[in-house]
Amino acid sequence: MHSQFGLFVERALLWGVRAGLALLLLTPFVISENTVYPFVVGKALYARMLIEVVFALWVALACLNPAFRPPRSWLLVLLAAGFAWSVVAAGFGASPQRSLWSNYERMTGLVAAAHWLALVVVAASVLQRLAGLRTLLALNLGASVAVALLAVAGYFQVDPVVFGAIWERSHPRIGTVFGNPAYLGAYALVNLTVAFGFLVRSLLSPQAAGISAIRRQRALRLLLAAVAGLNLWALSLSGSLAAVVGLLGAAAFLAVAGLVAWRVRWGPAAAGASGLMFGVLMALFLLQQPERPQASLDASANPLLQRLTLLDGLGSYRARESAWRAGVKGFAERPWLGWGAENFIVVFGRHAAGRPSEGHVHDRVHNELISKAVAEGLLGVAGYLALWAFTSYAVVRAAKALAPRDRAFALSIGAALAGCFLMNQLQFDTAALKPQLSLLLAYAVGLQMSFTGKRPRLPWAAQIQMTPLWCRAFKAAVALGGAALAVAGLAANQAIHSAAKAFLSIQPGHPGYVERTIAAFPPLANEPQRHLFDYVARNWAALLAEDKAKAKLLLADAVAQAQAATTAEPDDWRIRRALARMHLAVATTEPAHRALAAREIQQALTLAPEL
Repeated sequence: MHSQFGLFVERALLWGVRAGLALLLLTPFVISENTVYPFVVGKALYARMLIEVVFALWVALACLNPAFRPPRSWLLVLLAAGFAWSVVAAGFGASPQRSLWSNYERMTGLVAAAHWLALVVVAASVLQRLAGLRTLLALNLGASVAVALLAVAGYFQVDPVVFGAIWERSHPRIGTVFGNPAYLGAYALVNLTVAFGFLVRSLLSPQAAGISAIRRQRALRLLLAAVAGLNLWALSLSGSLAAVVGLLGAAAFLAVAGLVAWRVRWGPAAAGASGLMFGVLMALFLLQQPERPQASLDASANPLLQRLTLLDGLGSYRARESAWRAGVKGFAERPWLGWGAENFIVVFGRHAAGRPSEGHVHDRVHNELISKAVAEGLLGVAGYLALWAFTSYAVVRAAKALAPRDRAFALSIGAALAGCFLMNQLQFDTAALKPQLSLLLAYAVGLQMSFTGKRPRLPWAAQIQMTPLWCRAFKAAVALGGAALAVAGLAANQAIHSAAKAFLSIQPGHPGYVERTIAAFPPLANEPQRHLFDYVARNWAALLAEDKAKAKLLLADAVAQAQAATTAEPDDWRIRRALARMHLAVATTEPAHRALAAREIQQALTLAPEL
């Protein structure tokens, strides 16, 4: 009776984890219209919530059944070691708080990184067989079809009612539910490559027996071809040059890895790779709408075609050169420990040259390799390169031992990962894209397990000798710890959501702004605090004229928040600049603030001499 109940609990936990992983695939569709940065905040909180619940269920499941404990994978070791080093580097960085939580505009940081690491571990532990991971990737293709159809609808300016007034903002370049067209391009690239892998796997499968089975097989192949085509169309509508670079890199990986895995001659492999890349580019050109190229981006022309033929949009990449140069200089200044994750804005202020405009002030490097160097120093770069090198090695080595159809699919996963690697040298990931990369990495772990044949275990508990009673107590403590982490995470998500709603709806001059926006979740107070300082600077005279006592109270709040802001992020020149503007405005009626303004101006010039 007890064993039957235990089996029931185990199955319930397992299906709960699987359901949570499936729901995570809906992350792109989450748009929080009632918060600031609706395309970012909602997706990040939704994904974190699911990962926290799934993690707690998985911990309990792993305690009940050792088969669901983490596999002995070097890839997981590299991921965990990279995260651990990023924590160490953040502790010695410019602002540990910003490293942990980032800001509302990005919603990244070490807290987010811990969630993505947990997702890879859970997916690799629970979906240990490659078939289970393929099922999850197939479900992800279904979500990509919906995204691609929304992209087509946005291109033809058909407004889906379900997304309300904040629908497509990027026309003629399309961003759909991602807001930013570059993220649509990245999402479409991953799913295009995976759909191609499924299609080749189907083509290499044995011929079905029976007329009905043959028809089903042909229908599946047509469906997969349509999915790949839709994602290619969505990629082209995004107009993302980074996605094109990733696509060519994926094709190159298929050629080189296929050469190794199939042991074919160089000539046919090179010809096949060239033909594949040429075919991809021709397919993009065939999606052109007008008969001749336009002089600039136009609603009647395919966005990617124009950007490729006219090199339109390269200005955005030229603007990023200032960020890349600043990043290299920042790395040279701190080559060992770096500046800590999420602190590039400090480096950009110190090393940016040429007085870029406000629109070209970067808080991201737009290059993951330089970003690692800036944030984590030499060890961070070494770990990053080692992770990608070992992942490629694991994929190719496993593919060599698989049957032809599974070999082709494994190589498509490697190609998608190669495409992501190259894309991330021109842009950066968000919460909408991390589930894609996490699933690919989990499949790479599964591939590594397929050629090592090692059974999963918990390394830290494998050699501990315990009595049955102590063993049960230990497992119960671990399960409760996982549940406690999930509850704490859910509580933090709720506080962040409430603060983000208040940040959107409440002006700093209104009662409750500090309590509901800043104090509701202080670790993410950096943007609301700058918003408060700017509000006082712009409206000081009007505030005094309206209600002098109320203006004094607001100023007192701003001064208190100034202390908190500069303590949390002492090297953020944007905070210093906002404070300088505020004190200059207040100094028109309060002369004592002139000295404070002078101090903040000097601090801002020291931290960002050319900005």
